[in-house]
Amino acid sequence: MKTNTLLTQSDQKEFPSNWEIKELSAICEKPEYGYTESASTKEIGPKFLRITDIQNGVVNWDTVPFCKCSKDNFEKYQLHSGDILFARTGATTGKSYLITDCPDSVFASYLIRVRPKSEILPSFLYWYFNSSYYWQQIHQRKGGSTQSGVNGTILSKLLVVVPPVPEQEKITNTLSIIETSIQLTREIIRKTRILKTGMMHQYFVNGINHTNFKETDIGLIPKKWNVVKLGDKSISEIIMGQSPPSSSYNKNSQGLPFLQGNADFGETYPRPDTFTTNPIKISQENDILISVRAPVGEVNISPFQCCIGRGLGAIRVNLQKMNYMFMFYYMKYAATKLHSLSTGSTFKAIKKSDLDNFDIALPPVPEQEKIVKILSEVDKKLELENIRKNKLEQIKQGLMNDLLTGKKRLN
Repeated sequence: MKTNTLLTQSDQKEFPSNWEIKELSAICEKPEYGYTESASTKEIGPKFLRITDIQNGVVNWDTVPFCKCSKDNFEKYQLHSGDILFARTGATTGKSYLITDCPDSVFASYLIRVRPKSEILPSFLYWYFNSSYYWQQIHQRKGGSTQSGVNGTILSKLLVVVPPVPEQEKITNTLSIIETSIQLTREIIRKTRILKTGMMHQYFVNGINHTNFKETDIGLIPKKWNVVKLGDKSISEIIMGQSPPSSSYNKNSQGLPFLQGNADFGETYPRPDTFTTNPIKISQENDILISVRAPVGEVNISPFQCCIGRGLGAIRVNLQKMNYMFMFYYMKYAATKLHSLSTGSTFKAIKKSDLDNFDIALPPVPEQEKIVKILSEVDKKLELENIRKNKLEQIKQGLMNDLLTGKKRLN
């Protein structure tokens, strides 16, 4: 039984007595590096799977490009069900992907293929490659460097905990059920976001149940709507951010929360962790925040009074004329157009004058409220689905920790 600094004799006692610990080289064929060739959108050969084609553990084969490939190279690099691919460099270094059903395809040079032998199930090994034991070894062998990659030698020497095949099957089946639920939830989220984008286009161009339209500088809009400038004082006030002296920054809640730019944006209503005792430009609760420096056009809502840095602007609406959530959704819808107004060869930015002169199609307040209500319902669905996805991922992680170490056994 092999040991290293990660799997000591003490660690091995954590595993059931009939489980073994083996080097990857004992249970898999020799790791193989991928094929070097240029990708093409034309169907000139087999599909050419690259690191970038693997997103969130999923491959959309419809979008994978093709490549030229001789018969000999196709036989050498052809992917088969049960192959496991590893990213050997870049931001996803060490992440793996299990090939199941796939079209005629080969794998690219920044991937490494491992082909399991009969004593271990490919699906079980894939799950092990997502476990903390695997990642501890990868990080140790990389020496903590964020730039280092993995290679065939590193993979060959990894230690794998190997239960009997019947138990591998039970563990795999259980984890696969959870993973299927996660992927289904991700697909619901993806489709709901597409639906929301379509709805925003519909409501911000055609409104709700309009039959009469008029031509304007920004195109056809409902006859009852008006085109207004964002800088129209009767509609809104624009406050451009300005960063306070860095000597005033702190992390212990002294002064006002400080939003430095869209890097502070997470979900709606950002929660800054930096404060300043010398705020210069201030956003109020429910002001619409917009990124005015690269990338231009990111939008959020001020959760409370904040100091805003030079990378942000705040739009404070006249609540008699505009619902602030309508402005939020409208600016999200208009993000691409805003970005097109930005200038600068190396560092894109948008000026206050550009924001002042930005045209908005403005419905009456009651219709704004109807639009906001509809889009808010979609956002609620997205929030619930994201909560569900996060819970499922927590359950999966807990099961992996328990099942892949034998802390929990399946009858």
